[in-house]
Amino acid sequence: MTVIKKIFIFLCISFFFNNFILAQNHIFKSISAKSPFRCSFTQQLYEDNCLELEEKGYIIFKNIDNIRWEYTSPNKKICLIHNGLYKFYDKEMEQLSIGKIKENWFFHLIEKNKFKESKPYNFYYKDKVKGIIYKIICDENYLPLKVEQEDSLGFKTIYKLSDYKKVSELKKEYFLIKIPKNTEIINFN
Repeated sequence: MTVIKKIFIFLCISFFFNNFILAQNHIFKSISAKSPFRCSFTQQLYEDNCLELEEKGYIIFKNIDNIRWEYTSPNKKICLIHNGLYKFYDKEMEQLSIGKIKENWFFHLIEKNKFKESKPYNFYYKDKVKGIIYKIICDENYLPLKVEQEDSLGFKTIYKLSDYKKVSELKKEYFLIKIPKNTEIINFN
């Protein structure tokens, strides 16, 4: 192999890896640049490709460690993420669950550059240990529009994100949950 061919191959490989890393960083940078923001979501739960549940609501995103997911339909639920912990309140069940965020949560996977770009604005990651496949579809500004998570048993969760809006002021109440006294508290720590 000639020196010119070796240089050409090296440049091609360097170009590919630099673009791969840049594309992933674009997602995280895009989310961070929009922060703090609010967006709407639709969450769909599938079992063997049959829709079992669809929920809607909104997300308030300050940063990777300060997020509020509020479900408004069909039932009111609130999930707060703060400093690696979550609090999930289900009003109908009168339950508050508390625990640590797992490392395979998709915002952490984005932050750690785990995704590969399969085609423009489409990213893919497979957790080989847990058998979970993650897919992210972004708009031309690398804001996630759709996030899919599917396990080896055929359970799939799809998050459709829309209506990104910059939030000018974040109130302290956004990251607090007021619960009734008779609420059951389940601690998973």
